Amino acid sequence: MTRPLLCFFYFMMSYCQIQAQCPRILTDDLIEVCSSGGTTVNIQVEGTLLTANWSPAIGLDDANILNPTFLAPIDTTYFLTITGIDPETQDTCEVQKIMEIEIAIFDLTIPKDTIELPCGDTIRLAANVAPNGSFFIIEWETTDGNFTHGNQTLTPLIDAVGLYKANVIGTLGRIVCRDRDSLQVVLRADELTIELPEKLNCNRNAVDLTLASQTNTDTYLYNWTTTNGQFAANTDQFATVVGKAGIYEVSRTNLFGECETTARVAVEEIVEFNDFSVNLTERNCKQSGTFSIVDLKGGQAPFQYSIDNGNTFQTVANFDELTADNYTVLVVDANGCELSKPINFAPFTSVDLSLVAFQEVEKGTTFQMPLNIANNGALIESIEWWPNVGLSCTDCPNPILTAFKNRRYEVTVKDDKGCEEKTMIEIAIRQPNLFYSPTVFSPNDDGQNDLFSIFTNTKFVKQINSMTIFDRYGNLIFQQTATRNNDNSANWDGRYKGKEMPIGAYLYSGELELLDGEIERFSGTLNLIR
Repeated sequence: MTRPLLCFFYFMMSYCQIQAQCPRILTDDLIEVCSSGGTTVNIQVEGTLLTANWSPAIGLDDANILNPTFLAPIDTTYFLTITGIDPETQDTCEVQKIMEIEIAIFDLTIPKDTIELPCGDTIRLAANVAPNGSFFIIEWETTDGNFTHGNQTLTPLIDAVGLYKANVIGTLGRIVCRDRDSLQVVLRADELTIELPEKLNCNRNAVDLTLASQTNTDTYLYNWTTTNGQFAANTDQFATVVGKAGIYEVSRTNLFGECETTARVAVEEIVEFNDFSVNLTERNCKQSGTFSIVDLKGGQAPFQYSIDNGNTFQTVANFDELTADNYTVLVVDANGCELSKPINFAPFTSVDLSLVAFQEVEKGTTFQMPLNIANNGALIESIEWWPNVGLSCTDCPNPILTAFKNRRYEVTVKDDKGCEEKTMIEIAIRQPNLFYSPTVFSPNDDGQNDLFSIFTNTKFVKQINSMTIFDRYGNLIFQQTATRNNDNSANWDGRYKGKEMPIGAYLYSGELELLDGEIERFSGTLNLIR
């Protein structure tokens, strides 16, 4: 064999030997890692390894080792480059392989970072492992809390605050995944609230005090206290009964006297409904009147009002269109407390007038109108008499009448409320003797009854307007006009045209003018003797 051929053969053998000595990656190019991280890959290499390098270095704890730990895995493609040394030749060689990383989901999750523990109570922690149904082992641990049981389950029971950590290990396909999570348990700051109680009143002499959030008394201790109230029952429960206004406080602790929480409430008492007033509005001008209920003392609105012994009620405190009567006003408040008062509602009169209906008055005399006015507290605005004939005044209560004629007088009285009253009086004139005339006269010149005269009442008669005398046959034998009272020129001497008239009966008539201007006629018979 020639040397060149031997050299070639020798070269090929050396190359193959070198290649055989270079490290070779035996692991598949698809690697699963846990989604929670912490997966250390297991790359199998044949041959002598010198260096290893992962690119990119994202999510790895060390990109320059063969089996790094994937701290924050993501689905990506890595390039793994390894170098080795030929033990015989000391030559180096390099191998590169593409590694596909696939996330295998295996997660331990705790839904809340912080949860609250009621004082003196127990709660369950809760964790989830995905995928559901995978094989795993979980263990909870704490340094400052306390497990009652179940710390190797997903839902352990605890009764103390603290930091609780959960560790889980499980198989997922060909890999073993680990995960951990934690939560903080804190004490719930409970705020006690007492439901707003009813108010004490005449029909409610006790009220309930109850916590708005009631918790089992097997777990908690309660204690009610007061400085100025009065308990009726159950001062060691979450509810109690009290019978007096005051400030009440409740405290709550656990069975060991820890975690004390307090609440306070005021119990009020409605002031006793003890009085009210009634404002009477007088009936106006004899029309129906009103009254209103005011100045209610105590009680609780809304109020209801009745004036028919509680048969009907209304919410308005005014009553209208009332007639004169005795009423019982009944007032009831929102709690059914009631109070009543009798009210005498008298008929309204502005003024009362009293005046005789008929009065006989001698003609020409004076008479004072006997009007009596009872004003009943009203102010008299005006007085008016009608007609105004013969009255000394027409705007005074008792005018003086000089009576000459039958008349009806009406008086109207108005008060300050605009109401008016009327009354009247009939004046009947009694006729006085206006004149006197003798029935017999003897014109014989003996100095006695020689003349026939008309004697007038000068109190009423102004003058004799006329006088005539006739004989029995109707012959006019004497006439006189416009003669002053008791003037001798109006006398008849028993003669006609200078001749003595015979004995016998004669007729006379005439007309009188009175002082008030009225005319009165007169007539009569006389006997002439000798």
